[in-house]
Amino acid sequence: MNGDLTKDQNKRVFFLVMVLIFTDTLLYGAVVPLIPFYTKQFQLNSLTIGVVFAAYSLGLLVFSIPLGLIAERYGYKKVFGAGMLGLALTTMFYGAVNGPWMLLASRFTQGVAAAASWTAGLAMVALLYPRQQGEKLGLVMAAMGLGTILGPPAGGVLYHFLGYRGMFTLLAVFCLILSLVVLKADFGPLAGGNGNAGFSARGATKNTGLIWLGVVVVISSSSVGMLEILLPNYFDRRFELDSLQIGLLFGVMGLVHAFSDVGVGILSDRYGYAPFIYWGLITSAICLPFLALAPGLIPALAVMILLGITLGAALTPSQPLMYHVVAAGRDRGQEGGAGLAYGIFNTCFSLGLLVGPALGGVLDNFFGILAGLSFFGAVIMLTAVLFRYKVEKYLSTLST
Repeated sequence: MNGDLTKDQNKRVFFLVMVLIFTDTLLYGAVVPLIPFYTKQFQLNSLTIGVVFAAYSLGLLVFSIPLGLIAERYGYKKVFGAGMLGLALTTMFYGAVNGPWMLLASRFTQGVAAAASWTAGLAMVALLYPRQQGEKLGLVMAAMGLGTILGPPAGGVLYHFLGYRGMFTLLAVFCLILSLVVLKADFGPLAGGNGNAGFSARGATKNTGLIWLGVVVVISSSSVGMLEILLPNYFDRRFELDSLQIGLLFGVMGLVHAFSDVGVGILSDRYGYAPFIYWGLITSAICLPFLALAPGLIPALAVMILLGITLGAALTPSQPLMYHVVAAGRDRGQEGGAGLAYGIFNTCFSLGLLVGPALGGVLDNFFGILAGLSFFGAVIMLTAVLFRYKVEKYLSTLST
């Protein structure tokens, strides 16, 4: 596939994918500083706010696989461009929100738009750079991390200087400009589809490597969501940190996570994806309890940084490996290609983000921080064992 486009065209498409992923995560975080505004304006409680903001993950969860198959059938450019346009329209819709139901709908449609752009975008990267997937996807994850870090402060600044409607008007215009750029860009054969993409649930269940790798992605991403719930209250209770200081700690972890993904991606292309996933899970499981055992703030920050690296080592190589497993299944008569592979990855990733925060809240409430982190560490350790004996065993059958 990458031979059908020049190197410069490849770079332009890849750059567009990175910009869109960055924009999506920037907008995802830009709404966070507005939570107090929504709470007061619409008289919402913490539970309602949680449901509203979980709607993004729900949209991503429900639509990733269908949109991945549509991209395979009708063309990746069409779905990618639709995701960008959907993000622009959703941003305009945010500016017109006048009640909790419109807010819920905005968050959900933002997740649907992300399902289109993320699934088609990641699939295009895999097709354009089949031998450099780890490196290129690591760069995409770095763009995601940068957008996640910059989103909340950008949202706060825009809201302060432009007001609510002005903020979303500016963001919507920016997204519309990106939509026009995508429309005009030359995507070569990625603009068309193969016309026969399909998905068989029965066929997928025969691909045991795909099933167990999906479990790895769910557990890994749920640990990220769990930490977002557990650690702020823990740092507040133990170290008496304010919101700004807690935000900075997560920013450091996110920054390290983002840029370590690039290194992990490059190395995993050279030495194999499976070892990085396995040892990323093992080290994450070992690190988790030490967050609660750390004697001071600096050691706790060191553990957070290490977790940012190890969780990235588990998640980033999982993407090209999932594509490899789906492609191998296709060679054995099963359906699906890059769109399906990254649709499944996004589905598993968003499922983890939905489960993780709820599980973190339950563990903290009933068992305390140390027991909760130890329990989840044990779950990740078990996941590593399953990966070694289920996924790697399946991969060994592909090479024989």
